[in-house]
Amino acid sequence: MNFTWEVPTRIHFGTNICAEALAKEKDSIQGRNVLLVYTGHTLKDNGTLDKVERMLMENGAISVLTYCGHGANPEVSEAEEAGELIRENDINLLVGLGGGS
Repeated sequence: MNFTWEVPTRIHFGTNICAEALAKEKDSIQGRNVLLVYTGHTLKDNGTLDKVERMLMENGAISVLTYCGHGANPEVSEAEEAGELIRENDINLLVGLGGGS
């Protein structure tokens, strides 16, 4: 069996880059149900998570669901849990926030 699989992925790096990156991705965000994936509690505690959720909505997302149910190196069971959230909530865009692996 021969096939080609293309996974369009863009990664934006930089300090305070969220607003700029989301504005650049507006066409990809509009009309989507977003799963915003992050690790740890710092992004939530310092208000970054709320800011990014708001920016996603301002750039046209229909809904934003957050997911933090995994560690720095996710286990298969954690990926399966995220997959279930994706199916249950008709998610059609994944956004990763933060660094790490």
